[in-house]
Amino acid sequence: MGSKETFCALFNPKELQDIFDKSVALKGAIGRDGQSVEAFRGRIKDELSLIERKALNCTYKFTAYSEKLVSKGAGKRPRQLSKPTVRDKVTLKALSKILVSLFPSAIPATPHSIVRDALGIIRGEFGEFYYVRLDIQEFFPSIDHDILMRLLRRRIRYRPILHLVKDAIRTPTGVKKSEGSLNQVGIPQGLSISSALASIYLADMDEELSSLCSGRYFRYVDDVLFVCKPSEAEEIARRATEILQKKRKISCHPVGTGGKSVIVPGAQGIDYIGYHFSPGLLRVRTSSVRKYLGVMVTEFSKCKQAGLAGSRLWRLNLRITGCIFDGKRIGWMFFFSQTEDVSQLKRIDAFIKSRAGLVSGQAEASRVKRLVRAYHEIKYNLHGTKYIPNFDKYGLEDKRRDICLLAPHLFSARVESMTADEINAAFRTCINKEISDIEKDLLEAFS
Repeated sequence: MGSKETFCALFNPKELQDIFDKSVALKGAIGRDGQSVEAFRGRIKDELSLIERKALNCTYKFTAYSEKLVSKGAGKRPRQLSKPTVRDKVTLKALSKILVSLFPSAIPATPHSIVRDALGIIRGEFGEFYYVRLDIQEFFPSIDHDILMRLLRRRIRYRPILHLVKDAIRTPTGVKKSEGSLNQVGIPQGLSISSALASIYLADMDEELSSLCSGRYFRYVDDVLFVCKPSEAEEIARRATEILQKKRKISCHPVGTGGKSVIVPGAQGIDYIGYHFSPGLLRVRTSSVRKYLGVMVTEFSKCKQAGLAGSRLWRLNLRITGCIFDGKRIGWMFFFSQTEDVSQLKRIDAFIKSRAGLVSGQAEASRVKRLVRAYHEIKYNLHGTKYIPNFDKYGLEDKRRDICLLAPHLFSARVESMTADEINAAFRTCINKEISDIEKDLLEAFS
């Protein structure tokens, strides 16, 4: 389909309702307009009609985003996330579906596939080699609007789509929306279109950058890695930095500055997208382990008053084992599963066990799952395991149980009278919310 047909297929009441039900309904955050999900639901017919009408006639305006600051560690500036209103969440999700449909390159290769390919090269018949890792400075805040819109116009001629993108990226975060406060550069982070736009911005640079190297080139969003001959390393770093600055107006950290951009011998090893690569051992990098431990500490802090039971235990175990949903492998354990250092997992299990003992009795703590067990299930019994939830195999009774557990305020009173279609839709909504939270945490592990 062309851009107009793709737009019309998504910006209509039926599809917008589906987006609300599956992607927005259980996310309770209130935007700057003060409207809750329940208030939006109460007048949803009018709201969806407004989205369709204003998007079509190019008068849709996004409300200024609320600000959420996420710590990146001591001594680092926090990451600013933009939180849209309920109405804008629906609009942005529909827009993200359009972008992914029209730009297949907007779906980046998975970190797992990049790790697997890079490891194959490192341990192959490559001989002596060097790594060149380039770290882009403030990538999302540096994206040039004119360049981005020019790239979009290569495949999008339909004005309503371009209008929505332009207004979405110009809308400010944390301040009132006025002409003087509109963003002139950068993409707000945390929107459903953010990753797609960032990928589009760099996608057609891959061929030119890979041509600099006689070895191999890898990129995950804004993390660039070359595996090259020792004699090529410095020239590759210089030329790649020049190309990105000239053609995309983005800067890389100078080589050698605080470990951001580096040139190192292959024998020394290197950190890349959450792992530490070395010729003898692939292991999860130390900073990624720390981020995971931070996630688990947060989960345990939610259990201090009421202990490990019900939805709290369910969510904790999901962050340990991961899950399968819509045929996709999701979660921290699938990220950890490529490690060759199982001792890392044993140490994390010991930490989790000690924390569980602090917030609950022994009987409850024994129900907390283990990373090492999940690791072996993934490696040797993934298709037959019941230890790692496969939501694609759940029957109606399983789904009834979980929606009552995860969203009792919405479903407990009426779950017995719900049709199969209603149960399936409610279950999908619940699981999508849980998965979304996990995926946000994982993005931090890769950065």
